[in-house]
Amino acid sequence: MDNNLVFKLNFDDFNHLFKISGLRGNNLSPFKTDIEQSTNENPSKFFQELLKSDSLQEFSEIILEPDLVVNFKSGGSISEKDYYQVFFSKKHSKIIAQFKNSENQFINILFKNFNNFMSWWSDLYCSIGQEGYNNIISGNQELETVICFFAGLDFYKRASLESMLEYNPQINNSIYINDFLDLIKSSLASADTRWLLPTLFELNQTLKKQQISLQPKHLESLKNLGFFTTIQNNTITLSNLGQAIGVEFLTNWLGAIGIEIITTIKEEPVILAQAFLTATAFTNHLILITENNDNYVLNYQTNTKNEVIINMENLINNYWQGTETNIDSEQIKFCGECGEKILIAKKFCTKCGALL
Repeated sequence: MDNNLVFKLNFDDFNHLFKISGLRGNNLSPFKTDIEQSTNENPSKFFQELLKSDSLQEFSEIILEPDLVVNFKSGGSISEKDYYQVFFSKKHSKIIAQFKNSENQFINILFKNFNNFMSWWSDLYCSIGQEGYNNIISGNQELETVICFFAGLDFYKRASLESMLEYNPQINNSIYINDFLDLIKSSLASADTRWLLPTLFELNQTLKKQQISLQPKHLESLKNLGFFTTIQNNTITLSNLGQAIGVEFLTNWLGAIGIEIITTIKEEPVILAQAFLTATAFTNHLILITENNDNYVLNYQTNTKNEVIINMENLINNYWQGTETNIDSEQIKFCGECGEKILIAKKFCTKCGALL
């Protein structure tokens, strides 16, 4: 793994890590010190490997007192659900990705730098992607518009499966609006990540706190973008381009991952930025999620693999290299163009590039 180090630890080993390192931890670390416990229990055989490593102290500082934590939650399509955390420290260029195995042991990958981490991460979750992919939806969108877009793609998948079960080569691309809205409600209630729309909400669960208000304008905006051909007689119909994207997700959906970037403000953990990435064989659908006046704005992009790497580097580095631990709310401003949370010292928005 390109000289990255892997350490397997039991939960009690972290008490010994506190004791040996002399660190006290912080509110971003999932581990809390219990010195008494560390004197009563012997460290595991796995811990001995870490003790022998030259990386012991930096490993301790990154994972016990991180400046930034990124939560990754993957799933969607037929992929298994998974959850892991990645820890960043301003003191060190190395990064730790931590997983839990089936035996409740912690698998810790110590990446020697950010590039190594992004290379590993993008190989797992990105397709190469086509240059010049012609997507219908792009830029800042209301949550409800993206809901209707994803629901439309799920509807195409549903209609395709129904036509197969009925041995009918014709796919019905039209649906009554009331039936479409009922499908959305059922989809969101199902939490079934075999479908695209529930996957968005299951992997980015803070979206659930927004009151969803579907209105005719959201369907109309997708019609104007060319996703629907008609909205008449209480019926909506997918366009040829809408059907093409439906086929893309029906036959080539590779799964998805939700991303939360967390730091501390006044010593309390706060989610500063979120993203959702879902890949197909043709492109990577990346959604950057920001909260603006208690509503979410979703910046929709279709990226090549290299573009995803650049976007993720910009997103994470904005808070990792550009912040102090425990930043105050007074140090944060909002981009006037897209609503992104930005440090006051920044001169350009790291999401949309607007001059601040």
